[in-house]
Amino acid sequence: MKLLCATGNNVKFGIGQRLLKQYGIELEQIKLEIDEIQSEDIEKIIRDKAQKAYALLRQPVIVSADSWTMP
Repeated sequence: MKLLCATGNNVKFGIGQRLLKQYGIELEQIKLEIDEIQSEDIEKIIRDKAQKAYALLRQPVIVSADSWTMP
């Protein structure tokens, strides 16, 4: 499986790439200019960023803000 990852941060991309590889998921980095809202609510930031990335790409995409969390 392959997923798009919208981030210009190579470190965040590398972390996500290593993390998801163990589940058989390949990440492809897409560098987009997305204005990030300011909030202390990380879920609000991520939802907004994901919606903006999807609007630009018109395909499923994952985003990262502050950290990678896998429940």
